[in-house]
Amino acid sequence: MVRFIRGLALAALLCVWFIVPDSSQGAQAPSPTSLDADRWLEIDLYWFKQQEIAASARQFWDRFDPLYRGVRGYRGVILNIGWTVGPLMEWSGDLDQRISLPTGSGQSKWVDEKGPLAGTTEERKKKSEARFAGALVAKRRGYDPWTYRDVKSLCAELKTEADRRGISGLRVGMLNYAWRDAYGEEAAWVHRHPEAFTKIEQIEPGNFSVGRYFDPAARLHADATALGGLPHGIREGMPVHEAYAAQWGNMSRALGLDAIMLRDSFGMPVPYQRAGPWGSLAPTPECIQQATDAVAALVRETKQANPEALVMMYSNAASAISDWRSNGMDLETIARQGYLDIWVDQTWAGAWNEVGIREGSFWNAPTKGWTYQLAYMLMHAAILADTKVRHYPLVETFDAWEAGT
Repeated sequence: MVRFIRGLALAALLCVWFIVPDSSQGAQAPSPTSLDADRWLEIDLYWFKQQEIAASARQFWDRFDPLYRGVRGYRGVILNIGWTVGPLMEWSGDLDQRISLPTGSGQSKWVDEKGPLAGTTEERKKKSEARFAGALVAKRRGYDPWTYRDVKSLCAELKTEADRRGISGLRVGMLNYAWRDAYGEEAAWVHRHPEAFTKIEQIEPGNFSVGRYFDPAARLHADATALGGLPHGIREGMPVHEAYAAQWGNMSRALGLDAIMLRDSFGMPVPYQRAGPWGSLAPTPECIQQATDAVAALVRETKQANPEALVMMYSNAASAISDWRSNGMDLETIARQGYLDIWVDQTWAGAWNEVGIREGSFWNAPTKGWTYQLAYMLMHAAILADTKVRHYPLVETFDAWEAGT
């Protein structure tokens, strides 16, 4: 099984995944079993210390080395650099440029977790409130003043340290999601080019609203600001997918990035339910075709901008049928064009249905239970079966900002 591990809550993941033997007592780590699999871990940039990049990279590998041992497929780390497209679209080509990052981080207070909560729904709610009432760790929240050169150094240190430990060929990538904000703060680039985002926030009342989202079909206004991938700036009417791809190609080469993960609302705007921006059903087949063509262009041009880097996409944790009928994205068409490398299915939501803390449509919903999630993943497996796209499930039950363990 290939595995994509979101690594936002490091302490929680360590407890779940492995126990490192105490070498001072003479214990030896068991020899890892060789796996014909891929393994990725996603982690927020704020976990690393900008003033201690090499030491942070060593600490990362001290903790996560066992997860990669014996894995013979892709081994990689995806950095969350402030969530939004802003850091990519603002790239000027100057490595010493300060990266626009949120002032917050969404980092949850660390708490004393002694296992899963028990009891009725009401009892678990009360226990959860008590568990998260006080913090064990209340320091160092938010991002350091990172520059693009710092990220380049971090990528290099992660690879160098991995190679030193016998984990060769490590890939380091970054993610973007299509939302305008991160941790409650709108990215600066959103205000500079609001036309890059959809004009209508929500058509159908009751949907899970992400507001206006990054639209690969949109056209940009002229902007003479020199950018890394667009040294003459943005011309009037340039398609968003063209500008994004140009910026990615230039920045990925400059920083040594090996993958781009197109995460939430890229391709499928409405997450976590069987619905899309138009409601339960897209208005016309032509509308679906136009939306699919725009996403296909984004994937194709992003891959062509740096053919050596992987292009990854993320599902919306709902229905494989609603991908097309509701969100207007024909995954099979995009996969068969040959430019998408990896498709990641959100399969972790089922765990939250067992918690019984959040009522309503977000987690405690049948469409995000284990059975439904399995059917969703199997349908995508069928869609991708005759393509070169690697199909991953997520393996995790923790989020750094959500109380519910």
